[in-house]
Amino acid sequence: VYPYLHNDPKIAAVVEVKDLKQTFEIETGYGDTNAWVEWIKYTVQSLNHSNCYVCATGRPTAQVVPFPLGWTQDPRGMRCMIALYQEKAAWGNETCKSLALLFPAVQNKDVKIPPTFSTVSGNHTACLSRQGGKATRFVGEFNLCTKTLNVTNDGAGNYSALSIPRADLWWYCGGKILRPILPADWRGTCAIVQLAIPFTLAFERKLEPGR
Repeated sequence: VYPYLHNDPKIAAVVEVKDLKQTFEIETGYGDTNAWVEWIKYTVQSLNHSNCYVCATGRPTAQVVPFPLGWTQDPRGMRCMIALYQEKAAWGNETCKSLALLFPAVQNKDVKIPPTFSTVSGNHTACLSRQGGKATRFVGEFNLCTKTLNVTNDGAGNYSALSIPRADLWWYCGGKILRPILPADWRGTCAIVQLAIPFTLAFERKLEPGR
């Protein structure tokens, strides 16, 4: 005989689960935003898929990967990115509008502590190098740059005022430090980079009729 199951809300709470975040909160007791789960959801939605399995190592750590633009692939796009680090809308330059939407400016109060990462991989072509002159604060020498713009002789200071952080982008100059911006007196070799969390997605395959 099964015991009587109460449905009195004073005794048992009935919870309607509406999303994956709520499922995790009920099952684990952890209710804060899970960045890994959010990244998985974004990836699956961007691929226009659903019903999948996700595999990853326990407590996955982000990896530093190259920024898709670079001085080799898209020098005009890189000039736009530099301008967007100087002015929120690149002074109204229409050719930079799409990049401004992809990587919107972040308010200084909203800049988060740079995340930890495990490794740095790939050939980086979104690099700047600055030496001598007013460049007195050494920030590092990134040795995976395969294409670098040398801005040492930048008399106008266009490459010193990189002071507007952009969403989902970081400056990496080597070591274990990611920077949302570069200081005005920076010296060294740095690259615009992104972070990626490695995982495997397995989707259900729809069988053709008759199989």
